[in-house]
Amino acid sequence: MSATLADDSIFVSALGLKKDDVTNIITPDKANDIGDRLILFPQHLNSNITDDEIKEKIVLLSERYNVLIIVPSRERGKFWDDTEKNIIDKENIEKIVKELKQRHVGLVILVNRYDGIDLPDDACRLLVIDGLPPLRSEYDKYVQSINPGSTLLLREQMQRIEQGMGRGVRSNSDSCCIVLMGSKLADVLLRNKGSLFFSKATMEQYQLSKELCDLLMQENSTPSIDEIFALANFSLNRQIEWIQKSRERLSNIVYETVSSISDTTVALRLAFEFACCCQWKNAAGEISNAANNELDEKNCGYLMQIKAEYTNFYDKIKAQQILLSARKLNGGVLMPMEGIQYDKLLNSKEQAKGVKEYFVNVSDNPNECIIHINSVLDMLAFSPDANEFERALMEAGEILGFDSSRPDKATSGKGPDNLWAIEDNKYLVIECKSGAICETISKDYCNQLGGSERWFKAEYGNGYQCVPVIIHPSSVLDSLATQVQGMKIITPELLDKMKKRIKSFSAELIQNVDLQDEDKINALLALYKLRGRDIVNEYMTDINGFSS
Repeated sequence: MSATLADDSIFVSALGLKKDDVTNIITPDKANDIGDRLILFPQHLNSNITDDEIKEKIVLLSERYNVLIIVPSRERGKFWDDTEKNIIDKENIEKIVKELKQRHVGLVILVNRYDGIDLPDDACRLLVIDGLPPLRSEYDKYVQSINPGSTLLLREQMQRIEQGMGRGVRSNSDSCCIVLMGSKLADVLLRNKGSLFFSKATMEQYQLSKELCDLLMQENSTPSIDEIFALANFSLNRQIEWIQKSRERLSNIVYETVSSISDTTVALRLAFEFACCCQWKNAAGEISNAANNELDEKNCGYLMQIKAEYTNFYDKIKAQQILLSARKLNGGVLMPMEGIQYDKLLNSKEQAKGVKEYFVNVSDNPNECIIHINSVLDMLAFSPDANEFERALMEAGEILGFDSSRPDKATSGKGPDNLWAIEDNKYLVIECKSGAICETISKDYCNQLGGSERWFKAEYGNGYQCVPVIIHPSSVLDSLATQVQGMKIITPELLDKMKKRIKSFSAELIQNVDLQDEDKINALLALYKLRGRDIVNEYMTDINGFSS
C-alpha cells in the first residue's frame, strides 16, 4: 500500500508481476482522504530569491510553529544549523518526534529521511523540502552519470519528495504548508516536468497552490519573499476559504484503477528473468525492442549497453559492435575493448552563436532558464562529487558558448577531465581536483595535468594551442611536483568569481537581450568579461611558489 505511487512499474521491476497482473488497482473512492497542503516554491516565483532569504523567513516562523526541514545530507543540514543541535539522528529521533507531538519545539532538521515519520497537526505545521533526495545506490549514481535525464530515476526522486511532503499531514482534518527550495529541485520539477510524476491528489494540490501563486504574480511579476510567504498564512491560519477550496478540488479527484507501467521497465524485468535462465539471446532481444522504441538518444545508448552485456554471453564480437553503436548515442556508456577514435572538439562557431543556441535549447520560459543556470552553477562547487562537478563544468562552458566536452570519459581515462574550445584554435585542457583537501598541488596531480597536455598535442597536432589548467583549492605546488609549463590554476575564490559573472550575465541576457542579436550578446560577454581570453586572464592564477 502506498499513497504516493504515481507509477506502478515497481510492481513489475521489484515484485516480478506481469503487466496483466496489475489491471484492477484497489483505491479509495475519492482523494479527499488526505489533509490540506499549500505548496510554495519561492524560487520559481522569483529566481532572484536566495536560500538565505528563505532560511530567514523559515527560522522566523519556527518561533511560532513546529517546522521540519528535510535535507539530502548532513552537510546541507549545517546550512540550517551550524551547531548541529537541531539535526535529528538515530540517537534522538524518537525523543524529538515525541516532543514535537507534545509541545512547541521550533525548527528541527531531518537528514535524508523522507518516510517513516508521522507528525500530525501541531507537530508540524510547516515542512521544507530542501534540495533533491540523493540517489539510493552506487548503481543509480552510475546510471545518472551516463544518463542524467533517466525517467526511471526521476520517478524515484519525485516519489521520495512526495513521501517527504506527507510527513506533516496524517489525516483529512490535518493541514501543513510545504516549502520547496533549491535550484536543482526547481530545475527537475519545472524544466524536466518532474511534477508530472506526483500522485493525482498531490498534483491537484500542487496545481491549486500554483493558481494561488499565479494570482500574486498578476499583481507583481517578481514578488518579494515577504509577499510569497504571506500566502503561507492561508494554511498556517487555517483560513476557511482555502480549506473549502482545497477539499472541493480533492473531492473531484478519482484515483486511477488502471495501472501505469513503463514499457522499458517491463523489458528490463523480462530480460532479467531470461538471463536468470541463461537465455541470453531472449534477454538481449527484449532490451533491443525497448531501445528501438526509445526516442531519447542517451536513454537508447544506455539500453544498448545493457543489450551488449547480455549479448556478450553468447557473441563477444557482436557485443563490442553493439557497444560501439551505443557510444555514438551516449558518450558515457562503456568503452568497447578496441576503443573508438576520438572525435575532435573543434572551434566550429562564434561564441555569441554558441550562447544563443544554448539558451534557446534550455527553455523558452525565462524563469525556468535562470533556474536551470543556477542549478548548474550550484553543482560547480568544491566537493567530493567529482562526476557532478565535471558535468557542471562542461555545461558551464556551453553556457558561455564554447564547445566543451569530457575527454576523460570519452577515452576511458586517456584525456583530461574537461576540454573547452575557447577561441582561435585555442583550448583549455582542464583537470578537476575539486575534491582535493591537501594544502598543495601534488606531484601526481601535476603529472596527470602534464599527461593531459601531451594527449592534446598528440590528438590535435600542430596549429592548435592549449592552456593546461588545474582546478584545486591551493595555488602552491608540492616541493616534489614538477610544474607544467604555462599551467594555470582555478582556486575556489576564482571559481566563485566566475560563477557570479556567469549568473549575472545569464540574468541580463535572458531578461534584456534578444537572443537573435549576436552583436548584443558579444557586447554582454565583453561587459561581464566572459570571452575566451577573459576566462584565462580573469579567473585563473599562476603558481604561487612551492611548499618547503
